[in-house]
Amino acid sequence: MISPQSAEGTQLLKLGSIVRLSLLFLLTVCPKVEAALTTYSAPFNAVKSSVFSLMIDDTEVPVMKYMDYHYAHFSFSGSVDVRVRATNPVTTHGISPASLGIQGETSGRDVTFSMTQAEGEESTPRYLVVQIDALEKLVLLGDPPDSDAPPASGDGIFHVVDQFGADPSGATYTQPALQDAIDAASAFGSPSQPGVVYVPPGIYQVRADLVVKDNVDFYLAPGAVLKADDDARNYNIVGSGTIGPVLTIDGGSNVTIRGRGEVDANGVALMDLPSQTPPVFLTQSKSHPRRRVIQSSDEATSRNVKISGIVVKDATGWSVELVKIDGVVVQNVKVLNHKGIDWKIQNDGINATSSSDVLINQCFVMTIDDAMCAKASYETAGSMDNVVFANSVLWTWSAGVKAGMQNNHPMNGVVFRNIDIVHCRRAIGVDTKTSQDDGKEIPIEKVKFHDIRVDEIEGHWNISNHDAVEFLLEDAPARDIEIMNLTLPTNRPIRCGPTYQANGVTFHHLMMGGELITDVSQVTLEGQQSIEGLIFNANSSDSDSTDEHEP
Repeated sequence: MISPQSAEGTQLLKLGSIVRLSLLFLLTVCPKVEAALTTYSAPFNAVKSSVFSLMIDDTEVPVMKYMDYHYAHFSFSGSVDVRVRATNPVTTHGISPASLGIQGETSGRDVTFSMTQAEGEESTPRYLVVQIDALEKLVLLGDPPDSDAPPASGDGIFHVVDQFGADPSGATYTQPALQDAIDAASAFGSPSQPGVVYVPPGIYQVRADLVVKDNVDFYLAPGAVLKADDDARNYNIVGSGTIGPVLTIDGGSNVTIRGRGEVDANGVALMDLPSQTPPVFLTQSKSHPRRRVIQSSDEATSRNVKISGIVVKDATGWSVELVKIDGVVVQNVKVLNHKGIDWKIQNDGINATSSSDVLINQCFVMTIDDAMCAKASYETAGSMDNVVFANSVLWTWSAGVKAGMQNNHPMNGVVFRNIDIVHCRRAIGVDTKTSQDDGKEIPIEKVKFHDIRVDEIEGHWNISNHDAVEFLLEDAPARDIEIMNLTLPTNRPIRCGPTYQANGVTFHHLMMGGELITDVSQVTLEGQQSIEGLIFNANSSDSDSTDEHEP
């Protein structure tokens, strides 16, 4: 179990019984064994990289060209030797996150290095971003082994192709067959024995709101892709131009979405972004609709939800939005979105929205907008309690981690800890933007940011500000914010405004540009408002993180 090191932290991070059971199910630690590699065949609609090839322990691992980067997805245990081969001789290279201390060696066109699988749920995952010269980035997604994959047939197994006739070719719209399988699994299932929907390798053409129901274990096998239709004419687009998510949890209980397959929202094509000339911020409309990938309903509370292992792709709205869930674990989920800032897409990575007893652990996000956020959007949900984002690797053009901007009800016990931000514009955001929409002034209070490490921070064409911390306080103040062990490669401003002050902000062991910050004279304060009670402590107090960052 993930446990803090102090009595205060123990109380703060105490999860409900539902989440504790979820952790036992999802976060079982495999015993350390000799290296074992599992490669996943590329989906047949994947584009093979012409820039990189990858060998792990003398086994070729498929590398796919995707958006404006490349990625490889595999699982392994123990320690493995990795060789990345580029198209031209290598001059320079870097392997992120830097905290893992992985050093590569170059020889001709090759970069070689070793990596060891993370041991336990407290560790930084082995999700790496490799930069070779000026080539597009290479993302390596090294999952732990999938130790509890279900069989393809048997009692309580609902095979979408063999039993329900789903088309795995991608040629036809096959969502009704998938929904029939889910409905049958839900009718069979119980909290102690959920019905398993087995989706084998293939491309499954869907559109929106494939609903995963009570007592369903929805399993996407490696090579299985739910691929959303990109033709806007096939959708009933209403209002401001938001299409329903690919997968929906509609007030369900005991819902699991897992496996090593992919859910692809096809959002860039659906929004018709390739027809635009960048740089552009394209407002959503019926002609250019946005969409999420996975979302729970805002009309009913869902309970005991688990999302594990899958790859989530190509959102043009918030990628994974956990709305009104009481008890949810998101483990080893990889979000791969378009990352080019020339197209400013509102594609947040993983958001906990008006949910309680939340653990988002050992995930990877590559996206344009904010990577991980806690948002208190729905007043009817009451307070938002015990929300933990931990042990993850992020790449973004906006905030790495953020509380807000929605703050329509209180947040209690929100913690971000042991997170590597490979790239960002602002490391930490605290944003109070919407509470006055309901005529209220609800502050964001007592949020903790522990052990946050930034490899690279920069502005972009639309916003030149790149800040260590931004308090964007438009509708309410922020109070009692604790930031412990924040490390940035350069000295960047702390910004506050435009309308309200922040009060009671404490930094423990802030490092910027290799300098320990112990006094306000060492930092740049910007924005229209001041920060009252700003404290810089040289030493960190007991940290929640026990990660040793071993390579």
